[in-house]
Amino acid sequence: MAADQALRCLLSPASIAIVGASDRVGPGFNAWRALEAVGYGGRVYLVNPNRSELFGRPTYAAIQDIPEPIDAVFVAVPQLAVAGVLREAAARGARGAAVLSSGFAETGPGGACAQEELVAIAREHGMAVCGPNCLGLINLAGGAALFGTSLPDSLPRGGVAAVVQSGSVGIALLNAARLGLAYLVTSGNEAVTTAAEYLAYLVDDPAVTVIVAFLEQLRQPHLFLAAARRARQLGKPVIVVKTGRSDRGRRAVMAHTGALAGSDEACQAAFRAARVIRVDSLDELVETALLAASWAGAAAPPGVALLSGSGGEIALALDTAQAVGLEFPEVPDALPELRGLLPGFAHAGNPLDLTWAGLYDPSIAARCAELLAAQAPIGTVVLLQDAPPGLGAQQAARYAAVLRAVAGGTAKAGKRLVVVSNLSGEVHPDFAAVARAAAVPVLRGTAEGLSAIARLTAWAREPVEEPGGRTASAGAEAAAARSVLRRLDLSR
Repeated sequence: MAADQALRCLLSPASIAIVGASDRVGPGFNAWRALEAVGYGGRVYLVNPNRSELFGRPTYAAIQDIPEPIDAVFVAVPQLAVAGVLREAAARGARGAAVLSSGFAETGPGGACAQEELVAIAREHGMAVCGPNCLGLINLAGGAALFGTSLPDSLPRGGVAAVVQSGSVGIALLNAARLGLAYLVTSGNEAVTTAAEYLAYLVDDPAVTVIVAFLEQLRQPHLFLAAARRARQLGKPVIVVKTGRSDRGRRAVMAHTGALAGSDEACQAAFRAARVIRVDSLDELVETALLAASWAGAAAPPGVALLSGSGGEIALALDTAQAVGLEFPEVPDALPELRGLLPGFAHAGNPLDLTWAGLYDPSIAARCAELLAAQAPIGTVVLLQDAPPGLGAQQAARYAAVLRAVAGGTAKAGKRLVVVSNLSGEVHPDFAAVARAAAVPVLRGTAEGLSAIARLTAWAREPVEEPGGRTASAGAEAAAARSVLRRLDLSR
């Protein structure tokens, strides 16, 4: 309970002190702008001993001069000053701190000693600490931030909570503007508060429907396992990129955050046991999270039907689908009418080549989609369609019309539709507008898109443990994971 209160003060503070506040571009300036961007409604205290006023507000020379208690503190001062700031913040009642400062365990033995002091202060006062060596955090769901870098003009809000050890990964997710975020936490060195603790706290937040993580080290693996299982019970996918598979990757992790990357075998066992969806790249993370967010709370049969206007792209999709374990069920009951709709040379089946007939006559595309979607094994229809920004007006209109028609036909059958582009770049604005209007996710990249569909349909098929119990397979996998974790001594 005390840990939850500290995390609440860190993630949803009612009052914040910015130590190192400034009107010059940098962390102290960005922290103020982040609060403006998210619409923070709490009390803000600006700490700068060299200025009497900033942003039209009075400043304080030190935290101890603030006249009332504070919940959280944003710390952007040199490493040597961090311990003193944390002690002052604790004396003012702060239970949360975001420490951007570097120069801790990631730098070697001297920095490790400074990090141990930081940990001791936090433990003594029951503080949750983001970092050090991080960019801080943003709570878009609750309108709060302790964040030290500039934000993009657009901040899409949604149900995705992201916990990433790398600040640059956090920036990439923000600037990609593909995911509607509820939270972004850049956890840095995780000296005090770990990804597992953030996960355990965020999983029960009703604003969160999907959790993604970029991990360099799996700290507190047993807590992580329990929180991920809880997420599975609640129908909230946990999607993870874990670095450090290679020897050089593990050395890079040590240089970046001072963490021991640990055994990939142990992490993989833990992920399997907890029904975590592991992906290999940021592209896969984004596409899988985007799809998961659009499917939040929706149940459907696991079968997938695919339509395309290109036989060559269907062949590419089949090769990719085999590699990622995605199958397309037979649809014998739909074949007679499909054959009647399409030219004689068309191969009717699943996947289905719409040929020129479906591309030029939206009513044919709509009916084909409806027929496939209506088949009992099918829960998802995939339209494999490229629509790059360079399309001419005529072709853009044609592709947009096909999407509109396929969306209508799929909706008639009460099934869900996903667009997969074989190209990973932007899509034409006219095509994107139709997708938005129909609430259809557009996934970019053949491998990334089909892999996201395969992973999420497999995740949805897996048996769910009831609270307080577990399936036989889950129990066996959990026991195996615990054995590996004990053997390799990864737990803190």
